[in-house]
Amino acid sequence: MKRHILLLSMLLLPGLLGAHNLPGSFPNTAVFKGKYVKQFQNSDMVGSWMIIANDRINKLNIESAGSSLTITSRSTKETFKVTEWVRSTGLLEFTRTVDNSPKSNTVQNFTGYLMEYPDMAWAKKSGKQNTKDYKWRMAGIFTTISNKPLNKPSSGWYATRPRK
Repeated sequence: MKRHILLLSMLLLPGLLGAHNLPGSFPNTAVFKGKYVKQFQNSDMVGSWMIIANDRINKLNIESAGSSLTITSRSTKETFKVTEWVRSTGLLEFTRTVDNSPKSNTVQNFTGYLMEYPDMAWAKKSGKQNTKDYKWRMAGIFTTISNKPLNKPSSGWYATRPRK
């Protein structure tokens, strides 16, 4: 019973006390009030991306194949398969398989989102003239599927490519 009361108080008190503006919390003034992109296009993804993952920088090429996307790399020992691309949210999920012959393959599942810079009308109205980002950016997490224990089975990734 005491745990339930403690949990309830932890959830309710910050809102009742106006804790949303306390130091260390996410302030109301930091919330972006502009418009977000209604839907991304395949062309927003297509191109050469520099990705930081697995403690390395690598180059990925994303191409459009009709309504879907394909990913290739400069390495012949790895293959990619796009499992989901949601244009309305910018969600991208893909699998990377590394051929470790004669050992078993390494499989990594990547999930991330394409980011959009602020609406320029909002930026102008807010006096933030230099808010345009000249790079497309994606970020997310990946999980490594392995038969052996890993020190870091999940980690983050980040990728950029120039806007055209």
